[in-house]
Amino acid sequence: MVKEMANNTESTALKVAEFENEEKKKMKRITQILVLFSMVLMLISYILSNYLNQNDIIDFIYGFCNGVTFATLALILIVTGRWGLKIREFKERITSRD
Repeated sequence: MVKEMANNTESTALKVAEFENEEKKKMKRITQILVLFSMVLMLISYILSNYLNQNDIIDFIYGFCNGVTFATLALILIVTGRWGLKIREFKERITSRD
C-alpha cells in the first residue's frame, strides 16, 4: 500500500513537472514571436522614415509601427515579469470558480 502511494506521488510529481515545462516552452515561443514581430515593425519604421518621401500616409504608417512596437515590447515585459504571473494566477482563480 505504501509503495503504491509512493508510485502515485512520484507519477503525479512527474506529470506536474512535465506540465510546467510545457507551459514554459509555450511562453518562450510566444515571447520569441512577439520579439520578432516587434523587430519587423521597427525595420519597417526605419525604412519609412529614412528612405521614402514623407506624406500623410507614410507618417501614419510610421507612427502606427512605432506605437505597436512600443506596445509589443511593453506586453513582453508584462508577460515575462511578475505581473504576468499575477495575471495568470488571477485568471486561474476566476476560471476555477465554476
